Amino acid sequence: MADFIRRRSGLAVPTEYGDGYRPRSDCFLDPLFFGMMAAIGGALDPSWNPADCAAGITLSGGNLVASDGASSARSVRGQPALPSRKLYWEIALSSPGAWNIGVATASMPLTIAPGQDVNSWGLASNGYAYYNNSGVPVVAVPGANDVIRVAVDVPNGKIWYGLNGTWAGDPSAGTSPANTGLSGTLYACLGYQTSGGYTTARFLSSSWGYAAPTGFTAIS
Repeated sequence: MADFIRRRSGLAVPTEYGDGYRPRSDCFLDPLFFGMMAAIGGALDPSWNPADCAAGITLSGGNLVASDGASSARSVRGQPALPSRKLYWEIALSSPGAWNIGVATASMPLTIAPGQDVNSWGLASNGYAYYNNSGVPVVAVPGANDVIRVAVDVPNGKIWYGLNGTWAGDPSAGTSPANTGLSGTLYACLGYQTSGGYTTARFLSSSWGYAAPTGFTAIS
């Protein structure tokens, strides 16, 4: 049981040789834990999914902090899948690098960033909202210590982005979304395109720095 807790905590994982432990240094697949949770019907707080994470992205802080040490595009999807209602979360930028923040289906390869294919939608670090590699400007260029806000109307296939206290469009009124036509089973998604990115996901309402738009709630 102690080994199981250490693996799940993200503080340490088993070494390949011997009985010692080393600090967790990358996304780690723990099928035993997720299988046991599914079998007993347990629920996980929303987080980035270490079982659905490209090599090179390092997760920590309860799988909410994601940093990237690679020079090519790579992504991580969240867990669980987004329920069919209006949802809100935030991403705090510490050392932002070049990133894309949005949603994706399971069909998006983890070797690209959200917004770079037909299975994903994302706001990039240049302030453009992308779908299938086609972008339109929606917010000012974010910087370190800024907060990206995401509002997704899953039933109606719409997504909005905000930068700190300012929204592009009006998610409360349902008008002027950054993208429309979202479909399929969706997951929160974060992608990096260069090394040096360091962000913290705020999925739970207790961690938000801003109020959610009217009618929008946390993923859990």
